[in-house]
Amino acid sequence: MAGILQADIFTNKTALITGAASGIGRGLALHAAKLKMNVVLMDLNTDGLNETHSLMADCPAMIIQCDVSNLEAFKKAKEKIESEFGTVHFLFNNAGIFLEGRAWKADQKNWQRIIDVNLMSVIYGLNLFVDEMIASQERCHIINTSSMAGIIVGPALAPYTTTKHAVVGLTRTLHEDLAGNDMMLEVGAPMHVFDLDKLELPINVKFPKSNKNSLEVIGGDVKDVQSSSLTIQDQSGIQAIAGIIGSEKSAVSLNTMNIAVEAAFFKPETIVNQARKYGLATDASHRFERGVDPEIQKLALERYLSLLNEIAIYDSAELYHSQSKKSQKANVRLHIERFNNFSGLNMKASQAILILSNLGFEIAAKSSKSLVFNIPSHRFDISLEEDLYEELLRCYGYDNIPISKPKAGPIIKNKNNNALEHLRVGFVHAGFKELMHMPFVSKESFQQLNSENWTAAELQNPINENEPFLRGSLFKSLFSAINNNVKKGYSSIKVFEAGNVFKKEKRGFAQSLNLSGITYHHEPIQTWSQKQFVYDFFSMKAEILKLLQTLGIHNAELQKTSSVTP
Repeated sequence: MAGILQADIFTNKTALITGAASGIGRGLALHAAKLKMNVVLMDLNTDGLNETHSLMADCPAMIIQCDVSNLEAFKKAKEKIESEFGTVHFLFNNAGIFLEGRAWKADQKNWQRIIDVNLMSVIYGLNLFVDEMIASQERCHIINTSSMAGIIVGPALAPYTTTKHAVVGLTRTLHEDLAGNDMMLEVGAPMHVFDLDKLELPINVKFPKSNKNSLEVIGGDVKDVQSSSLTIQDQSGIQAIAGIIGSEKSAVSLNTMNIAVEAAFFKPETIVNQARKYGLATDASHRFERGVDPEIQKLALERYLSLLNEIAIYDSAELYHSQSKKSQKANVRLHIERFNNFSGLNMKASQAILILSNLGFEIAAKSSKSLVFNIPSHRFDISLEEDLYEELLRCYGYDNIPISKPKAGPIIKNKNNNALEHLRVGFVHAGFKELMHMPFVSKESFQQLNSENWTAAELQNPINENEPFLRGSLFKSLFSAINNNVKKGYSSIKVFEAGNVFKKEKRGFAQSLNLSGITYHHEPIQTWSQKQFVYDFFSMKAEILKLLQTLGIHNAELQKTSSVTP
């Protein structure tokens, strides 16, 4: 099969070439310069790098002396490249050395050196650059240089042949690993490849029965899979955390002979925040959390097989299909008259149909007053009639919408008789400062101030896993504010806060508006007359009576009561 690479995929793209001081590396550098690429030359031989640079056509270039078998040195070089050129689009892992010898005769030092340069430098290059290549969502390429010794063997070449065979095996496995990513970037469907011989079929997609599930994920880390995480299980146990990462046990390797390719759809609410629980952030979880087209998996598998046909020969392929519930196509109704009143336009139904049809929306029903459209499966952002307004206006052109000057109307006097606003003013006049806090608390904090025996309202997708509940009192945040200010040396603090507190009920949750305040005095206050003023119970009583006066209450009577938790 022959293909033609278009010149525009090279122009202004960045190529990193290791071993660029001579040989294949120099040839690659000279050709990349002719294609007007940004060329990064890397080698230990500075003189050779300078000579290569002097032979290159005029183009942006960078010379870096670096031992690519040293991971820390490679990391520093990467920082220089990213600061100058950004993403590396073409990674040429070309550095290598030659060493003759019989397997049992070559000493350990030489073995280690050739493995470090010929193999580990390739692995380091992949570790440092592949994730950024995938995240860039640009067209990127990885070229690992091997040799005929990676395919055939000969006598007295054990060290060299071993490393070059390893590079070939690594590159073939890399292609399998990245084929799934290729589908994710090209088609938009995350995929995972299992070693079929390591699976005990059949497999199921389900939640674990308990939280005691230890799983070694790809990369070697061990995670305790929780019962709230959807998993892919075979008959021996968990083989993947659905939509996030697979297990090391069933991952493809150099010895893989049969593969199982998974293309799935998981609801965003099932995957969201799951990766964070395990300290992971994978490309698949990023996609699934934001929504994946539920109808694209068949296309992704077909494209995967098409790519596989280009580089591999296989005996047979079997397809299995399963789903828990067929996804229903969403419909949204558009009222033309309501849209025109909203936008100030005079758009006809035929115009709206034309615009939305060009965007992939199919007309499902039609009447004199409204239109019903089927929403394309990949448009997760469309659920309301107003979403269709946005699509119509965007395509019509915001600059084409006529400007309508507002009509003058009667002046309405603002009569603010809100009790909360009066109390706010009263607090401020009394020297209090108003605070505002996020309403999220931990379970322990909620229970500490739960004097009414409320049931905490828990969030389905908390921003902070340590604070998954809505507050039942304003005092926790006020206490924290007092504590922080005391640590900074303040001895007299008066603060208040107005906000909603929440509790769980049988059908959802309830919220109520609360107003709370705290006065803190650590030491006597000096007045202008130099007399000591002690803030006590009667001082607090006076401030409360003043606040009630802001509401027009002048003859309040206070009664004794037992102490309660705020």
